[in-house]
Amino acid sequence: MNHCGFDRNIRKVLLISPFGLKVHETIYAYDRDFHGIPPMGLGYISAYIKKMMPDIEIEVYDADTLGYKISLDMKGVTTEYLWDTLRNKLSQFKPDMVGIQIISHVMAEAGHKTAAVVKESDPGILTITGNLYPHTSYKEVLKDPNIDFVGFSEGEAVVADLIRAINEKADLKTVKGIAYRDEAGHVVKTAAHEPIDLDAAPDCDRSNFDLRFHTRYGRSTPHRFIDAEKDLWMIVNNSRGCPGVCTFCCGRNLFANGGFRQKNPALMVDEMQRLQDRYGANIFIFNEDCISAERPGLVELAEEIRRRMPGILWHVLEGIPIRMLDDETVNLLYESGHKWFKLPCESGSNETLRKIRKNHSVEDVYPVISSIRKFDDAWVCIFLITGFPFEPEENIDINIAYARKLAPDWVYIFPFTPYPGSVLYRECVDAGYVRDFVFTPEEGPRTDLRLRSPGYEYIDEKSAEADVILNYFENRNIKLRPRMAIRDFEYMLSIKTDNAPAMYGLGAAYRELKDPQKSEMWFAKAAETLEKTEPHFREYFRKAGINLRR
Repeated sequence: MNHCGFDRNIRKVLLISPFGLKVHETIYAYDRDFHGIPPMGLGYISAYIKKMMPDIEIEVYDADTLGYKISLDMKGVTTEYLWDTLRNKLSQFKPDMVGIQIISHVMAEAGHKTAAVVKESDPGILTITGNLYPHTSYKEVLKDPNIDFVGFSEGEAVVADLIRAINEKADLKTVKGIAYRDEAGHVVKTAAHEPIDLDAAPDCDRSNFDLRFHTRYGRSTPHRFIDAEKDLWMIVNNSRGCPGVCTFCCGRNLFANGGFRQKNPALMVDEMQRLQDRYGANIFIFNEDCISAERPGLVELAEEIRRRMPGILWHVLEGIPIRMLDDETVNLLYESGHKWFKLPCESGSNETLRKIRKNHSVEDVYPVISSIRKFDDAWVCIFLITGFPFEPEENIDINIAYARKLAPDWVYIFPFTPYPGSVLYRECVDAGYVRDFVFTPEEGPRTDLRLRSPGYEYIDEKSAEADVILNYFENRNIKLRPRMAIRDFEYMLSIKTDNAPAMYGLGAAYRELKDPQKSEMWFAKAAETLEKTEPHFREYFRKAGINLRR
């Protein structure tokens, strides 16, 4: 008999991406900030199982996307209704094993609730969970009696080996890459699994993904530029792991055993061509921690795309490291269809960059943006993080001044959040700036990761104010490229329909285009909306000297 008395063979497997909801809410309505990124990790597991174990019936259940669909159709829905849809799926499919993807600690609550619903439907179902949260906090995860196993790192071979061991009644200790509770209730963690060969792995199984829906309703950087009714974007993965050692990040831990690996660029483009031929995809989104370890790998990929797929567009969702972007590489990227640049600058302070272990300097970014500016239709945004616990409060002003000097098309200023598994997380816990993450069967996971370091409230407020001032009031494109500014502001309104700063920006951009009717219309909408919004938004307008009631 196997662990937890599980003695039936596994013939049917259901892989679940949980609903993106808060468990204790009673009414559920997605806002428009739906990224539209399907659960690729589950798709890779499904493809691997189908290839290596064709007698196993396996499906991916993308509850996250389904919840958004239902919410759109019903204009808001009870959370219990959504859980009932999962119960119905379990009843119809009757899985022997359920895999639950829990990407981050923020999703822990929904992930544990999913496991509870699975066990309520059939206590004999074996449950396994994976991704960053279980990988980082596996001992806490296994305090939940509804979760039988944690799978580490890459799930393809781990899940296949676990199925094989269960069906052959083998000792669980022989299965690499898992953790579980033994008969005495002690947590057992087995040896790490060997990394898989990315070049030999099958393409992601997209058969259970609604690809058209993700393109139409997703909200991520490329959606500023695409025609959601005509274009079709496709998420792809070129690598696993990250060669960086940033102290604020925990993502590299997931694939640490295998190190950083990148697909052969020719094989990567082979896959892109298959997706183009099969689905008609014309936009490709690389969603991974790092596109390449060094510039030559990025250059080889871009050259392959330029040569074999002229006319397509592609984008790196997490950005390209600054040190890879010299003038020649920027030219190549643009010519290959990479026209939307994200730059992970992180800070306008060289001292902070050293402490968070970035390998570029503040000065390195200026020539990169100058190179991108050669192209009239290129777009560039920068990432900045402010409020690191070792920084003085005034560093927020350094970041804001730095953003002004760089003058990108858009600025993302993120207040620092200490994520479990990162170097800075443990420092913040030890300093009393954040509570350590815990799980109890009675209360579930405690996921409050809000920093409580000195001056954080001030930094949080200043970050929000800078977002409005830099992106809407001082947006460079209002005067230089008003139509691009309009595209950005319309995109932001599609996410938040009462975004008064975006309405103001539209008014200012149409004024530059000498369209007084649309300009005054948007200024009037901004004024009307501003009266109904939070007081701090009105304060931002006042500080900027913007009077909409003229």
